[in-house]
Amino acid sequence: MGQSASEQVDAIIKRATDWRGETLSRLRCLVTNAAPGIVEEVKWKKPSRPEGVPVWSRDGIVCTGEMLKGAVRLTFPMGAHVKDPRKVFNARLDSANVRAIDLHEGEKVPEAALKAIVAGAVGVNVDSAQAKAAPNGKQRTAVKAAKNRLSPASQSRRPSSSAIPGGPVHKLPPDLRSALIDSPAALKAWMDITPLARNEFICWVEDAKQAPTRERRIRRTQEELEEGQRRPCCWPGCKHRERNA
Repeated sequence: MGQSASEQVDAIIKRATDWRGETLSRLRCLVTNAAPGIVEEVKWKKPSRPEGVPVWSRDGIVCTGEMLKGAVRLTFPMGAHVKDPRKVFNARLDSANVRAIDLHEGEKVPEAALKAIVAGAVGVNVDSAQAKAAPNGKQRTAVKAAKNRLSPASQSRRPSSSAIPGGPVHKLPPDLRSALIDSPAALKAWMDITPLARNEFICWVEDAKQAPTRERRIRRTQEELEEGQRRPCCWPGCKHRERNA
């Protein structure tokens, strides 16, 4: 019988024999107790990271936890839409949506501010889920309000979507295009890889059978490009390209 998500996160924390394991354990406790209904999961297992990544969700991902070489990071996919009066976010500040908190050895965990950010991230997810379930008119109003929360500066630096290329077989879909535009690092990497490599990422996204799977693959495409990966991990290749050839 496989390990539960909680047991898998326990194992990830125990992998660290230094301060990072203790810090991630403390952050985990704060996150899971910051708002009711938060679910703990482990996602994105791959050969370079077989243990996966701890993820805390409610109506979508609230945040993820990672032990980097010199820091422990909490990443909030919708953090840019969460109030942060104490300026706790200190990483991924160039993204239109994502924000992260890096904690280094010896730094004090801002417990109250962190709990408020987690609760705010849950609120953003709940609002988004309700908007998707609402009648079309209300949904358009909610989407428009969410877009208005973006700062003028972040909107002004968004490149023309027509300037972002797709692949030789698959056109770049709007949702993946938006994710690339939201991350300057991912977009820069996208423009640098070959057309065939772009085609592989698009095919991987388009091959998803369900909306949650598609959303995860879009998010992973963004993250893998940011990490310097030039093709989707563990993907056998675009069968449509072979068929068309």
